[in-house]
Amino acid sequence: MPDYGTYLHGDVAVERKYLIRSKLVELADLRKPSDILDIGCGRGLIAIAFALNSPRHRVHAMDVWNQNEIADNSPDWVLHNAQLEGVDNVVVSRGDARNIPCEAGAFDVVVSNLVIHNLPHKDQFQAFSEMKRALKPGGLLLYSDLDIGGQFQRAGDSLSALGFQETRLHRLVTFPREPPVSIFALMAVKPPEV
Repeated sequence: MPDYGTYLHGDVAVERKYLIRSKLVELADLRKPSDILDIGCGRGLIAIAFALNSPRHRVHAMDVWNQNEIADNSPDWVLHNAQLEGVDNVVVSRGDARNIPCEAGAFDVVVSNLVIHNLPHKDQFQAFSEMKRALKPGGLLLYSDLDIGGQFQRAGDSLSALGFQETRLHRLVTFPREPPVSIFALMAVKPPEV
């Protein structure tokens, strides 16, 4: 069975992780082969979900592999989990959301799950700017995170300032604690080039 790690500072049970991943793939609603970038992929949970969605997708799993977020985090875990789930359309690379190592317009979809809240507030706009640069015109940004400390207000403001269109917010899951904490997905489209 794949091991997607345990978040060292959170309460995201395995069942909830799989629920989040299936909802993200469902929201993306990809009907054609796509180049997909998963930023902050950890052990590959989301990247592999998109690879499972279609063997014709080309999925790039990128992370800094920070040991302070997921214990024993490494690129080898992504490849191991991909093998266990029977997919071979995932490649891994080291990279930071604030400086994505790719050509402009390289991806149809950029996804990031439970990552951006870890960046200092002052760096989050830069991460969204890099995601926009990495997307093809008309490409989809799919950002999911905890709704804490005004995270989605900042994200929405950033996407608006960057000119993203068709922005939609979806609740993925709520943790039953006091006070309740929810994970949302924010979807937005990079405008077509004029």
